[in-house]
Amino acid sequence: MSLRPGATCRRTARPSDEDLLAVSLSELQKGNLAYSTPEKMKSGQTERVVAKIGGEKVAVHVLQSDLPKENGKVSAVAETPVSPRMKMTLKSADFDITPLSSEEQIVAGETPTTWEWDIVPKHSGKLRLHLAAIVEIKQLSRDFATIDREIAVRVDPVEAAEKFIQTNCQWVIATLTAAAGAGWKLMKDRKRNLEPPSPPIAGAASL
Repeated sequence: MSLRPGATCRRTARPSDEDLLAVSLSELQKGNLAYSTPEKMKSGQTERVVAKIGGEKVAVHVLQSDLPKENGKVSAVAETPVSPRMKMTLKSADFDITPLSSEEQIVAGETPTTWEWDIVPKHSGKLRLHLAAIVEIKQLSRDFATIDREIAVRVDPVEAAEKFIQTNCQWVIATLTAAAGAGWKLMKDRKRNLEPPSPPIAGAASL
């Protein structure tokens, strides 16, 4: 191609990753995220967290239908864009978290996609969980529908007693041994005091 004298060649700027992501996001279908978390727990207790994502073909009541609701669990729904492949992450510095499903899954059709985790609190108090739905597009990702949940965890008396015994095993044994010895001595002394005096021996000289 020939250029006229004085003409310059203009290069079209290459779209940035953010521009490509913005265009792709605008083309995503709308969907919903339904999740269930415990409201209260005991220390050392294991509970299940469940999250489900469905696109436009999945009704909200279908998403919520199988979510755990017993034992003080609470559920809610949040809107989120839906991509063919999505990730769900559950993070917390206050819980030990065991994933029970793949982090990245396909979201499509009329069947919700489900993620599950088992959580165990590391200590008592007001503990926090962070749940995030992550859209995956063209090797790029962005968090959507990030949710923070607060869970009240109280100390389990039985577990607290077991931990105390494990931590102070030698002291507990020494204390119990001393207490048992003192109790045995007290019983012997009481028995001795309750015994009638021995009768005098016949023919013994009186002093």
